[in-house]
Order: sequence, then C-alpha cells, then structure tokens
Amino acid sequence: ALFGIDVLSGRLVAAVSGVLSVPVIFWLGMLVHSARAGIVAAALLALSPIHVWHSQYGRHYSLLVLLVLLSTACFVKLWREPRAVVWSVSYTLATVALVYTHYFGWLVVLCQGVTVLLFRFVTLKHWFVIQLALVLAYVPWLTAALPMALAGSGGEDLIPQIGWMGATSVLDPLRTIAEFNGPLPT
Repeated sequence: ALFGIDVLSGRLVAAVSGVLSVPVIFWLGMLVHSARAGIVAAALLALSPIHVWHSQYGRHYSLLVLLVLLSTACFVKLWREPRAVVWSVSYTLATVALVYTHYFGWLVVLCQGVTVLLFRFVTLKHWFVIQLALVLAYVPWLTAALPMALAGSGGEDLIPQIGWMGATSVLDPLRTIAEFNGPLPT
C-alpha cells in the first residue's frame, strides 16, 4: 500500500534483498575464512544467474537467501563470542525472520542445532533459551496456519485473492527445466 500496486513495488523487496545478500555473503566469507573468500563469495553470488533471476522475480526467494546468510553470519559470530548478548539477539531476530519467510528455514535451524550439539561452543542452557525465544516468536504463525491446514485450506482464508498451487503432474519438472533453459529441442 505504501508504494502502490504495480510491477516495481511487487519486485522491490526481492530486488533489495538480492542486492543486500551480496555484502552479507562477503561478511560471512570474511568471518569463516578471509576477505579474499568474502570477495569471491560476493562475486559468485552477484553473478549467479539464478540469484539475479530470483532478485528480479516478485517472490520471497532472494529474501530467503538474505535471511539464511544473516542467520548463519550471526550464528558464526555467536560461536566466536558466545557471551555477547548482541549476537544471541541478532541470531534470534534473523532466524525468526527466516522461519517466517519460508518453512525451509527450520532446516537451517536444525543444522545449526546439530552444530551446537557437536561442538558445544555455547552452553545447552543458553542455546535452549535462544531456541525457546525462536519457538515462542513462531507461535502466532502456528495459531494462524494450523487451523487452515487442518481444514484443508490452501491459504485462501488468509489472503482471498491468492490460492495455493494446483495439482502437479509428472511432467512439471520437465516444464520447469524448459522454463529456465528455454524450449526443449524437437
């Protein structure tokens, strides 16, 4: 509503998220290895055709990339400075935004949790408090989505003009490949 409903405003979040992902992956590369690794990672992401495409597309995928990178960078900072409250809070906020953006974000949380269990760089009590805050922040989404899922709704109750995907067919993966790579040879 702030920018109106048109192509530009529909794609603005994706474009901004895609652009912001480049410096964040640079920061993450610097954290885990070196400035050179950060530059290479940033260049690869900036030139990645799929990232550029998703950054132009009016969907949430470039935002998902940005939030995975932010969550992971804050996780690495928390690993290096386990007593710093700022990184616990930053990690929690980035990860809450991540799991609200896409439920696949929970897979990132799972991998981070396994890392904590394996390397124990924070106490389990500290990690439990962070995860409890994450789950509590996710409860409002569950209270909205769970009744719709149990009723078999695809989200039409929440956003009437947007329904869920229709039935898929065996040929859909081939259609997707054709869409990304051009028409199939005859």
